[in-house]
Amino acid sequence: MNGLISALLEASSDFDINVRKTVSASLIQLGVQYHSLVLSSIRQFLDDTQTTPKAHIQSILYNTTEGIVRECGDKIEDEKLILDWVKASEQLLILPTIAHDLQQAASSFLVSLACTKKHSNVVLNSLTNLLKPEEVPPHTIIETLTAIAIANSRVAACYFKKIMDNLAPYLINIKQDNLRMAISLLLAKYSESVVDAVCNKEYVDTLSLDQHHEQCSFIYDTLMQHWLKSPQVGVRNEVILCLGHMSFLLSKEKLESYVLSLVSSTIGQYKRNPCPFTLTYSLALVCDALLKMEIENILQIHIDSLMNTLFSQVCITPNFNEPYTVKNHCEVLRCFDMLAKGFSEPIVGLLIQRLENASHVQRVGSLLVVKHLINSRSLSTEYVNRLIAVLNLSLGDPNSKVVRNVAQVIVALCHNNHLDSNSGAPFITYLVQHSAGGTLDSRRASLNDVGEEFIGNVCCRALNLLATSMNSAFPLLWPRLLQFVTNLEYQQSFPTILSCLASLLQNPETSSGSSEVPFKEIGSQSAPYIVSHLILMCCSPNDPLGISSLSVLQGLAGHISPNLPDVWLEHLPQLKETYTSLPTTANDPSSIQMWQDSLRDFLGCTIEAINDDSFTCGLISSQMDQLQVWERNQAFRCFLMSAVGVALKHCKSRPLVDSTLDSLFNMSNHKSSAEQESFSLCIGLCSMNQISVVLSHIETWLKSTDTSKRSTLSLFHLLKHQDARSEEATWQRSSLILCLGQIASLASPELVGSYIDGPIMLHLLNIINSNKSELVNDITLQTLSKIAKALLCLPSFQLRQRPLFLTHIVSTIKQENISLSSLTGALQVLRDLVALEPELNVEERTIVLQASLSATLLHLEHCSSSGIDSMLDRCYSQLNVFIRTLIQHDTCPATLDDVTTLLHSWTQSPHEIVRAKALDLLYSSFCTFLQHLVLTQFGPSTFNQTCQLLAMLSPRCADPCREIRAQAIACVLLVLKILARYNGQSPDATDEDITCLKALEEKVKENNEKDSSEAYFIIAKVLCNKLSFVQLRLYLSLVVIGLQDLQSQSGAGVAQILAAVFTLRDSIYRRLEKVSDRRTTQYAVEAVCNLAKHNIVAVIDAIMLYPVPYERCICETLQRIGCESDLCGSSLTHLTHILERSQFFTDHQTATQEDVKIASLSTLTAICSMKELLTLLSVRRSSKSEKSSEESPLDSHEQILSVSASQQIVNERLPSLMALLLLSYGSYIGTVAPLHQSTAEGSKNSFVPNRNATGIVPSKCALECLQALVSVSCCAQLEEALSSQLLNPHGDTVEDFLNGLSNIALLFVQEAPMHISALVAYLDSHHDHEIQRMTVTAVFGELVAEKCCGDFELLEIITSGLLSRLNDKSGQVRRLAVKGLANFAMLQREQMSDKMSEVVSALVSSTDLREGSEAHMECQVALEALRGLASLLPNLPPSLIVQHAPTLLIRIRLFVEKNSGEVREASMGVLRGLSTSVGSTEEFKEQIFLHLLTAIIHLEDPYPSMVVMCKSALQALGPHLASKDIQKLFEEQLVPSSSLNFQDFVANLTKKLGTDMKDQISLFLQVSSSYFRHTEPTIRRASILFTGYLIHNSAESDVNASLQRLYHGLLYLLRDQEQTVRCAAAMVVPLVAKSEKILEP
Repeated sequence: MNGLISALLEASSDFDINVRKTVSASLIQLGVQYHSLVLSSIRQFLDDTQTTPKAHIQSILYNTTEGIVRECGDKIEDEKLILDWVKASEQLLILPTIAHDLQQAASSFLVSLACTKKHSNVVLNSLTNLLKPEEVPPHTIIETLTAIAIANSRVAACYFKKIMDNLAPYLINIKQDNLRMAISLLLAKYSESVVDAVCNKEYVDTLSLDQHHEQCSFIYDTLMQHWLKSPQVGVRNEVILCLGHMSFLLSKEKLESYVLSLVSSTIGQYKRNPCPFTLTYSLALVCDALLKMEIENILQIHIDSLMNTLFSQVCITPNFNEPYTVKNHCEVLRCFDMLAKGFSEPIVGLLIQRLENASHVQRVGSLLVVKHLINSRSLSTEYVNRLIAVLNLSLGDPNSKVVRNVAQVIVALCHNNHLDSNSGAPFITYLVQHSAGGTLDSRRASLNDVGEEFIGNVCCRALNLLATSMNSAFPLLWPRLLQFVTNLEYQQSFPTILSCLASLLQNPETSSGSSEVPFKEIGSQSAPYIVSHLILMCCSPNDPLGISSLSVLQGLAGHISPNLPDVWLEHLPQLKETYTSLPTTANDPSSIQMWQDSLRDFLGCTIEAINDDSFTCGLISSQMDQLQVWERNQAFRCFLMSAVGVALKHCKSRPLVDSTLDSLFNMSNHKSSAEQESFSLCIGLCSMNQISVVLSHIETWLKSTDTSKRSTLSLFHLLKHQDARSEEATWQRSSLILCLGQIASLASPELVGSYIDGPIMLHLLNIINSNKSELVNDITLQTLSKIAKALLCLPSFQLRQRPLFLTHIVSTIKQENISLSSLTGALQVLRDLVALEPELNVEERTIVLQASLSATLLHLEHCSSSGIDSMLDRCYSQLNVFIRTLIQHDTCPATLDDVTTLLHSWTQSPHEIVRAKALDLLYSSFCTFLQHLVLTQFGPSTFNQTCQLLAMLSPRCADPCREIRAQAIACVLLVLKILARYNGQSPDATDEDITCLKALEEKVKENNEKDSSEAYFIIAKVLCNKLSFVQLRLYLSLVVIGLQDLQSQSGAGVAQILAAVFTLRDSIYRRLEKVSDRRTTQYAVEAVCNLAKHNIVAVIDAIMLYPVPYERCICETLQRIGCESDLCGSSLTHLTHILERSQFFTDHQTATQEDVKIASLSTLTAICSMKELLTLLSVRRSSKSEKSSEESPLDSHEQILSVSASQQIVNERLPSLMALLLLSYGSYIGTVAPLHQSTAEGSKNSFVPNRNATGIVPSKCALECLQALVSVSCCAQLEEALSSQLLNPHGDTVEDFLNGLSNIALLFVQEAPMHISALVAYLDSHHDHEIQRMTVTAVFGELVAEKCCGDFELLEIITSGLLSRLNDKSGQVRRLAVKGLANFAMLQREQMSDKMSEVVSALVSSTDLREGSEAHMECQVALEALRGLASLLPNLPPSLIVQHAPTLLIRIRLFVEKNSGEVREASMGVLRGLSTSVGSTEEFKEQIFLHLLTAIIHLEDPYPSMVVMCKSALQALGPHLASKDIQKLFEEQLVPSSSLNFQDFVANLTKKLGTDMKDQISLFLQVSSSYFRHTEPTIRRASILFTGYLIHNSAESDVNASLQRLYHGLLYLLRDQEQTVRCAAAMVVPLVAKSEKILEP
């Protein structure tokens, strides 16, 4: 143990801070167990002169010792050891040359030791002995004693007398300021300790204040006479504070003699002290001491100066960023509190004086003191009443700080029950008045902003506090707050008032009185007024008063009428919920209108529920009064007018209705559109029950607005005011016209028809005929729109005046300078009028459409390219809706024809925006027509406008603007859908042409059209498919007009569409393409084929002389030869012989001496020729040729039969060709094309390469030939796989080749199983080249994986072939052979070969690493063998494995230590497989514990897959460990997909190992210690952690034998290079410290 502790002490100087922290923590843990040993070791380490550590290391060790003492200080029995530490620490404190950090660490150690019960006296005795009367005490000793007094005041109090005895004689001689300050603080803290100890007698029974009188008097005198006169402010502050604390220890007589001079001195220090907290604190202590000794009257002499000084301090606003200013403020208030107990009269007099006649700063200070004294209850009721009287006089002070503090004083008075209903009334009014603009949600940004807080927020929160939290304030607030609701002087305070009222109405006391109590207090007619006022407060969704007003209404329900609670309980919650969802759309007019409609409905329900005409009349009177009050608030006025209409609807008093209507008409501001709307809504609501009364008033008002009546005024006066009267009459007439529209909309449908056909129409026609004002005309249009909408509810009603109105609207639209707003209104009226019965005739429809389109689209011509303004956009939208309404009301082709005919000219406008909008109108028209199209037996059966519409749209499909092109295509799509409906097609039927056109539209919208010609071709193709011959001829005759389109691009597009239509309609164009050259080529190919029938070898050889890649004529010749069955077989035979007898590549050296493989020209041309031979023999191509003779050179039935014969020939030779091409493919991997072919000198047949040969990749050529071969044999999946492989840009590497080869073999087995046996026979031969042997071996391995399609005899042959290749000289071949043998794991046990024992033996033998230069390749062979065994072992019978188990277990240990993570993972997989198969055998159990530990340690392996495999291996080992607990632990914590806390896992595991496997502990320790010098830091860390926890959780008798090795290992790892390892080693030391053996030297 000594050695370990020494090693830890040496590690404490580690450069890494984490290591130092871990070492310190370990030493503390050791110190808790072996405190004497650790403390003595640290002491020896520090005292050793040879290894004395640096100062910062000593500081760390002292801090460590401090931690040990804090944990187990009272358990340390060695007194001498403690004394040594104390003496050493004192020496550090005394010596002036010691570093400050070290002195602080030593001081902290002594303080922690002094906090223990057993050793506190030793420390204090030793430290106090250092205070000698004849010497200056060291500063560090004084600070340490002070810290002890703070940490352990109970023990420190007992040593105060001794400290004073030692310090008193020398105090007068101390001159250093810092020492004086330290001693003053020491005396203050010990004085405080003594006072606390005396007050708590349960701690120290023998201690009393009398024991300290004499020494304290002497020290007090010294401090007063000498130290207090120091020029340093800090010294004076500390001395004064010390004197304040020591005042409790003086006798009464001494205190009386010193207190006056102390108080005067303290007061005098305020002017020279920037931080007066200590002065105020000292004064508070002195006052407290005087009160306890009952001699406070002695301050009578200084009471005035003391109060003035303290008052000047309380007037200073504390800064919350400087804590001492806040503390000073609190101590000042404490002083006033204590002085008020003995000097109430002068204190109150001072406060009253400062409140009446002083600056606002002093008034604020007075209010702070008053609030504190009221809350502390230091004053009697008499003095409080005097202060209340003075506060009433101060309520008029406008200063914001005064207002804030007055509000706080009011809250304090209410809280302490000093106010009643009479005395509190002005204060409540004061709070309400100053809460204007305040909110409850506002909070100060920081405590320091208290002086800057908005007074409205302060008073608002004060009122809310009184209403919600203080029952004593209830009589002051209820029902007084109702008075303020109806008083507009307090309008800004309404949010606060309503919120408080809502809280008060929830109080049970509110509902205890009669229903009339609150209204008797504030007026007899207030109930209707308050209802109207509160509903008015809710009319704006963005007003914060809404929710509060609704809550107050809900609380007042029972006070207003006994019939209301149930009705309001039904409606108010829904209103609240609606209101809370409105603020997000508060600026939306529709949302505001919806909300106000809800309020009006609520008001109507309220009037109906009360059912009292007197309440209704009072409500109307209140609303009219409020209309005058809110004259300047237009929003409130407008809502009030509409609310008056609700009340008038229920009023039964005809005189009141008449007078109210006349008053409303006269007081309304008819020049305001908002008030016009509200007035008309009021009239409309009133007309719901009193329509005749309303119409009679309208008639009277219209007569009064007629300016043509003779006037009684003089001529001069009439001329002077004629214009003003005319303008006023115009506005009034417009209001009355709006009223007519509201009456038509809101009156009952039963009465609407008769009144519309009577007086309403009469008034409107008179106004239209006599009107000359544009304003009246616009409003007339709005009224007509409302009347038309109202008539839609009367299907049988026909408006006789509609032709007159249409004529008037058209004349309005045709005005030259018509405004956009007027045009929008006119279009809206047209929309509503055309919806009425009957339908418009052709003449009306044409006139209306032409006028509307001209007026609207002409405005668009003057718009900029950036866009159109909002009003014009609204106008265009109304036009769109009007046209759609017209088509919807009369869905027939004639209506659509009128619309499209009038729009045609606008689609050709030179202005892009006009064309776009015209196309948009067409699109909407087509959509509406298609949506409402209903085909009947009486309707038209054909859509005759198809060709005209398509011809009109065709130029726009080629428009320069992309958006117009997309819209035009969409219109074409709709026209074709309409045509399909007339042709009998269902709406939901799918159509390829429509889908194709829709896709083209999307491409154009997304700007993805690659070629405009392609788009025109698609349009033409769809038209050719959809139109009949007659329709197409008509279309062509009409579309030629588009060639002269104003847009040149559109004309060109029409020309291309025409050309495409001609092409699609006549196939001669495609047949005449390159006629002469094509026939010449065909004749030439036929001649060559005829020649080949006589000597095919010579022809093939001649063709192969041409450069590759072949030209088109060569390819066609070879393809034609392949189609001839007589020539196909001979050609394949000849090419096969060339490939079999030729070398695929030659090795060359470049100029840089690098080896390069160049493909042989003969084999490359043979493969290219074979590929062309097979091209036209593809099954899919030949099937296409039967369907489409135009695209195939096979022109006769005999030729088709010949192709079938050629296909049969190829299928018969498929295995041999497949084997040959696979070997060719492998041979060409990594080769380059023969760009230059040198021949013998003088040879005439020199090879001239094609200029395109630079792009040839020989392996790709072989792959293409292989693809052509499998396409003949119906191997579709293999063909697709080869196509994908051809697209791989990196497919020319060996790794990609082997991967692709495995995929080829897999698909070939699946699609051509009948050829597998022959393929193996062709492949299983001798090959000289390594790559060819690799090819054969890889194919054989994949065949094993696919079980040879169930041919187990073939499987035996392949197995023999793979076993024979294990002796190949190539490591790659051996690796592939081992990998192939490993595929036996995919077979079922009953499918395994009789050679399985040979396979297992071969795999086991392959794990033996051969010596040689190719160490990496041998490792790869072993890796494949390990992987194969890992997969194979679980499926094999144990009898095959047992004999190999010892060998494998030994090699697992070897491979686990390899550098390759893959090898380690595979070896652990073998361990898992052995556990599964032979885990219960004796051979395995002999070494199970060794491998168990290996797997545990490697849970910290740096290779992540290795960690996962270790978890799986441990789970497999679990059932064989004879410990259910360990097995369960493995299953729960070793989840492969989750992370693992290794330290926690090892801690839990070793507990179970220590109990369930005691016999193996020494083995575990021996094996784990062998990893201490492992190359991986994580393994070293895991091994030391496992070892430490195992020793910690095992019996000593089980671990003693291995402690020596562990000891040396810990010493070694504590010096490890890796910081994590050093930390782990330091962490382990306390774990192993429990063993007594390790404590031995």
